Amino acid sequence: MKISINKPLFDLEKYKEKKKNGVRKACNAEIISGFTSTAFDGTERLFGFDITDQANWTQNLILIASGIATETVNVKYKTGELTPISIDKFKLLVQDMISHKEGKITKCDYYENQIDAMNTKEEVDKLRVSEIVW
Repeated sequence: MKISINKPLFDLEKYKEKKKNGVRKACNAEIISGFTSTAFDGTERLFGFDITDQANWTQNLILIASGIATETVNVKYKTGELTPISIDKFKLLVQDMISHKEGKITKCDYYENQIDAMNTKEEVDKLRVSEIVW
């Protein structure tokens, strides 16, 4: 008596979703790794953007919007050094922060759309998340 075992069919959609999850994870890591800005004094500096940093950015925006902060707010470099910055320069810094985040999200969306358009496992395999230049 011969027993036949059916081999499950390859699910390309699940495979593509796994690849897209890898892209999203890499994108998020790039976003929270921080961003550079010259808004403070013309020197390129690295600022943090992890969850704690994001809470601090939000707090500063609330202080400004509520009128509590009228001249300066404190910002933290990625190194941990805290420094006061004028509200006008802070607004420039926020523009750099938004550009950083939106740029990464745009690239993530681009790669997700590329994956969606792929028709074979081999096409999906050609995209190496580790080789994406963010």
